[in-house]
Amino acid sequence: MDYDQKVLRKLQLTQLEILKDIDVFCKKNKITYMLAYGTLIGAVRHGGFIPWDDDIDIHMPRADYQKFLKLAKEGMKEKYDILNIYETPGYISPFLKVSRKGTEFVEATNSNPRYHHGIFVDVFPLDYAANDEKTRNRNRKLAWFWAKVCILCEISDPIIGGNVTGNEPNMSKVRKTIAKYGCKFAHGILRLIRFDKVKAYRKHLRYAAMFDRRKDQRKYLADFCGSVPHKTNFLASDMLPAKPVSFEGYEFMGPNHTDGVLKTTYGDYMKLPPEDKRHNHMAKKLVFADENNTLV
Repeated sequence: MDYDQKVLRKLQLTQLEILKDIDVFCKKNKITYMLAYGTLIGAVRHGGFIPWDDDIDIHMPRADYQKFLKLAKEGMKEKYDILNIYETPGYISPFLKVSRKGTEFVEATNSNPRYHHGIFVDVFPLDYAANDEKTRNRNRKLAWFWAKVCILCEISDPIIGGNVTGNEPNMSKVRKTIAKYGCKFAHGILRLIRFDKVKAYRKHLRYAAMFDRRKDQRKYLADFCGSVPHKTNFLASDMLPAKPVSFEGYEFMGPNHTDGVLKTTYGDYMKLPPEDKRHNHMAKKLVFADENNTLV
């Protein structure tokens, strides 16, 4: 689904305002964050948003993520809801969203309308991963598995496939069909045994955050809840310390070595993907703070 370009730009500028507020809040409270994923590609390749992108992603080391979650619920509550798996009924992601009050963002493929979803910024936690590759890969697979169980505890038909950057191959129709019916079956079993999202999230954390307190395990930082966890295992020295990066004419924080981080996930990130692989969240309903519904 294509946006009207004026609507897309207005959405991007609203998200930019959210990011600016997050930046001010984080600097005030000494919280480390970094632009991530398509937002970071946009900063490097386009000097701002990827032209077809309709969201902003940031990373925070787990300790900073927990601090942000604790403080932002009160410190940013005048303008924002902090959506998270513990306190937001119906919310199923193992990362949080900073959602603008007085707005609404409904994806065309949204299958979980049980919580209010405003125009948002995604905040992904980074955890220290094991120095040992075998242990690191095991934890990645188990953390990814339990993150998916979080979703299936709540809904039977999650969104499958699609990515903004276009660097990941699309799933075939056969694989999507198999995944669709597999999800419905798994959802039924989880409901039958009364296994809920919080239990699944705690299982996820058991593997994702296993080495965060180990001072001898500091070589790698990983995002265990992103869409491509096998490509989000970063050298900690590429990530930290955070450094300034320009985005839409403003200075925000990015990774220490942007090139190393982006190559880890995307390879040749400067190459534009084919037009048929330029995906976004496909909003079918937008409510901006200053107007009524905008249908796209």
